[in-house]
Amino acid sequence: MRKSKLHLHTLLILILTFLIACSSVADDNSPIVIKDINVSEVSSSIAPKDAPTQTNIELKAVMDNLSSKQDLRYEWRVEYLDLDLDFNAKYLNDTQEDATSDSEYNTNSSYFFVNTNEADQTSLIIFVYKDGYYKVTLDVTNLVEKKTKTAIIKVGEPELPKLNLSFNIPYSKKIDKSDFVGRFILSYVEKSKKEVVDLKVNASDLNNRWFPTDVVVDPFKSFELSIGSFIVRDETNPLKPTTSIESKDINNVYYSISSSPNDIKKDKLLSREITFDLDSKKSSLFQIFKDENYVWEDGELFFSILTWGYDKEGRDLFEVFNGSITEKSPLYKVNLSNKYFVKVFFGSFGHKSTTSDYYVYFGPDGLKTDEFDPSRQRSLIGVPYGYILGKLGDNGKVFPIGYNYSYLYLESIPVHYVKREHVVDSNESKNSDNSIDNDNSIDVEKESDSTGDIS
Repeated sequence: MRKSKLHLHTLLILILTFLIACSSVADDNSPIVIKDINVSEVSSSIAPKDAPTQTNIELKAVMDNLSSKQDLRYEWRVEYLDLDLDFNAKYLNDTQEDATSDSEYNTNSSYFFVNTNEADQTSLIIFVYKDGYYKVTLDVTNLVEKKTKTAIIKVGEPELPKLNLSFNIPYSKKIDKSDFVGRFILSYVEKSKKEVVDLKVNASDLNNRWFPTDVVVDPFKSFELSIGSFIVRDETNPLKPTTSIESKDINNVYYSISSSPNDIKKDKLLSREITFDLDSKKSSLFQIFKDENYVWEDGELFFSILTWGYDKEGRDLFEVFNGSITEKSPLYKVNLSNKYFVKVFFGSFGHKSTTSDYYVYFGPDGLKTDEFDPSRQRSLIGVPYGYILGKLGDNGKVFPIGYNYSYLYLESIPVHYVKREHVVDSNESKNSDNSIDNDNSIDVEKESDSTGDIS
C-alpha cells in the first residue's frame, strides 16, 4: 500500500514537471509583441559626459506581459540619418525586415557611441556628440519569429539642408554664365504650415552647374515645389480678375503663318518646338503674339526662329532670328522670303547653342529631344533636356521638379525630440573643467508637429 502511494506521488511529480516544461516552451513560442521604445535622459552621474556637446540617451524596449517572460534575443542598431528625400524608401520603414543593407548604415563614431548592457539587453545607452536625426532599430527574436521596432530621435536643432537647382543639361566648357538668358519663379510650400516662399531665379545663376538657393527643406515635413515663369492676371472675367504664377509659359500664346497680311489664321501654341514647310518662291509673314485677355505682370517668352532657304544667288542659306514678347511688346513678326523650312524653339529661359550662333529655349519641363545631348550625358537620361532638377545640399539625391514636385513624408515612425537646453561651446569648455555635467540637461518628448500634413 505504501509502495503504491509512493508510485502515485512520483507519477504526480513527473506529470507536474512535464506540464511546467510544456508551459515554459509554449511561452517561449508565443507571439512577440513590442509595445514601444522608451526614450529618456540618462543622469550624468550614471553616464558621465566626455565632451561638452555630448547628450546621453537611454533606450528601453517595452514588451507586453507574455513577451517579457520569454527567453528572447534583443539586437539594437543605431544610425545617423543624412537628411535627404529618400527617407521613405530607405529609412522610414517600420516592418519586420529593414530595407537598408548593412553597408548603407551611417555609424560614424564621431557622431555617437553605443554602450550595450550585456546583463540587460532590453536597454541601451547612446552617447550622442552631434545634433541630428538618429534611427534606432530593435530586433527581437525567439525560436519561432523575429519582430522589429523602430524609432527616430531628433537631438538638438540639426542644420537642415538647402534646396539646390540645376538644368538637366550636360556640363560643357563651351558655354558659361553669360550664355544663359531668362528666369523663373520658384514657389515652396510646407504643407503643415501653409507658408509660401516665392523666389525669382535667373537662368544664368544655374547655367550648367548646381545653384544653391536659400530655401531650407525639412525632409520630415511634406512640401510642394512649383515653378512658373509669368505672373498673370486673368481678365476673362472682368468682375473677378485673378492673379497667379503661370506654370506653362507657352499658355495663352498664338502664332500665324500667312502669305498675305489680310489672311491671318492664328494657331494656339501647344509645344515648345514647332516646324513647318514653306514655298520658297513665296514670301510668308510669321507672327507670334499673346492673348490680350491675360495680362503678363511679369515674364518674357523667348524664341529662336531657325530657317533654311536660299540666298540671292540660289545657294543654301541658314539664317536665325532671335526675339521675345512681353506685356509691353506683345507682338513679334518677321517676313520670311526664299525659305523652305522653319524650326522654332520657345521658352522662358535658355542658353546659347554650343554648335551654332543661336539660342536653345525651353521651360521648366525642358525639351523632348536628344538633339542637344546626342551622347546622353545629362544628369537624368529619362528626363527631357533642360528639365529643372533639384537636390538637398551638396550630396543629396537628384530629383526632377519640372513644373511641380510634391513630397509626402510618411508618418510611419514616431519622432522623439531631445532638446538641449544649454550646450557649452568649445571656447567655454576650455575655461571650465568641471561644469560639463550640469550644462547639457535635456528634455525628451515625442514631436507632435514634426511630421507633414498628409491629409
